[in-house]
Parts: sequence; structure tokens; C-alpha cells
Amino acid sequence: MLTALLAEHGQQALVLQGGMSAADRRAAVRRLAEAKAGDGVLVIGTTPFIGEGFDAPALDTLFLAAPISFDGLL
Repeated sequence: MLTALLAEHGQQALVLQGGMSAADRRAAVRRLAEAKAGDGVLVIGTTPFIGEGFDAPALDTLFLAAPISFDGLL
């Protein structure tokens, strides 16, 4: 739903989420790795893909938003 809403406003999001095929995931990671600062890459990902150890030098802003059911995850 989020990617569809963004698309309505001309924003093409790069998505990293569970259930993606290995080929789709590799293509998304390759696109992100090839991005340069100022390219305007918008990434939406779930915590297994975007979390501790995530590195994307081209990103200049990162919002982490997720439901927290256990304070120890914070």
C-alpha cells in the first residue's frame, strides 16, 4: 500500500521484504549498491533486510519505523 501511494506521487520505491525471489532481492540490492549520493533513492524494507549491519552510503536520511512489542528490541 505504501509503495502504491508513493507511486501516485511519482516516487518509485526500492523494496526489500520477505517473500521476494532471490533474483528480485539481488536486483534490489544491486540497485542500492550502485546508487550514488543525490540519486534520490527511496528504500522501503522490513527489519530482516534493513536493521543492524545495513549499509547504504548513498542514503542521507533513514527512518526506522516498526511496531515494538518488547522493550528489549529498542
